[in-house]
Amino acid sequence: MALEGILNLQQLLDATIGRMQRVQRWSSYGDRRCREDSATHSLDHTFLGRTFYEAERVHGDVRDIDGFRLISALSFHDTGEGMNGDVRWDLKQHPIIGPLLERMERDAFIRDVIGGFPIEAQAPIIADYDLQDDRESRTGRFFNAIEVAGYLLRAVAELQTGGSRLLVLHVFAKQRAALDRHAEEFASIRLLRAHLNPLVQRELESPDGQAIVAEVAASRARTRELRIDDIRTLLDVIPEPIRVKMLAALTGANGHTDGPSDGNGAEQPEVVATPVAE
Repeated sequence: MALEGILNLQQLLDATIGRMQRVQRWSSYGDRRCREDSATHSLDHTFLGRTFYEAERVHGDVRDIDGFRLISALSFHDTGEGMNGDVRWDLKQHPIIGPLLERMERDAFIRDVIGGFPIEAQAPIIADYDLQDDRESRTGRFFNAIEVAGYLLRAVAELQTGGSRLLVLHVFAKQRAALDRHAEEFASIRLLRAHLNPLVQRELESPDGQAIVAEVAASRARTRELRIDDIRTLLDVIPEPIRVKMLAALTGANGHTDGPSDGNGAEQPEVVATPVAE
């Protein structure tokens, strides 16, 4: 019968949102004011997406941006992370760890959420979810630009409410280059940058800000060069669900953790990720 499974969809949505609400973002910043979970993050970015799309329409060019797919993707883009848990931002940028985490999140999204949807909706929703990793289309790049904008606006709100200065400085230091890159392509992001620049410059030119800029650069270099001995020291602090799934992915789901393979017997670098913030 067409629309098979529709009568069970609300229970699935309730369970999905409940799981997303348990995943707290920015959790390494104990003095933070924001209490943002994965569900809130997706809702925030839905509103931000519509705002920046309209600003781009008025001040720039949206002819190559699919607004429907953009807003659709933003509305549930953090669902995969909500199924597995959050990890530290710099590890998401690692050339091995990052893609592995993305694959795990996508697998969880399809298996735990979309697999229970009516078949008519599954492929289009998965295609929209994949927009977050699309750097070829202008729609995909605009999606990424909105994510960067969201991080920066979260940091501004934290600063305005007297929250974690460390969170503010980390976000400004980590996202400044991405803001500049997206501002070259999108008029709405250039407008955001004009509002942000005085604040970002003031904070990062302070003694604390300069120290954080240096720390972020060093952290990125260390993350790119993680060695086996370094990685093993992180195992004890990895959330159990992420650790189990990551080790299964690294071993080709063969149950062996002492010689990671790609599923065809070829040894691969052993990597793990730590929980916490963006």
